[in-house]
Amino acid sequence: MLLRYLADMRWTSRERWKGNGRLPMPGPFRVPAFRYQWPADLLTNCAFEMETLILGWWILTETGSVRLLTAYGALYFFGTMVAPMFGTVTSNCTDPQ
Repeated sequence: MLLRYLADMRWTSRERWKGNGRLPMPGPFRVPAFRYQWPADLLTNCAFEMETLILGWWILTETGSVRLLTAYGALYFFGTMVAPMFGTVTSNCTDPQ
């Protein structure tokens, strides 16, 4: 799947694969800042997923309660669900009409 993705990417005409055993660098990775930012974001997301898994496992083994595990999962995403409402309220309260 990865090879198909790499084969479908568009390369600039001067960077086409010349058969020297090296694939050309995709466009976004030619920007040095992005080359550092992309793996940093990837590792950060992996860390968040690991935190969720480990804390969920710990809650389940210590309490043995699926309800507490579900409550933890709901609280983990509570900010995502409530943030649009806070934005709407603050927008309506601060905008002069």
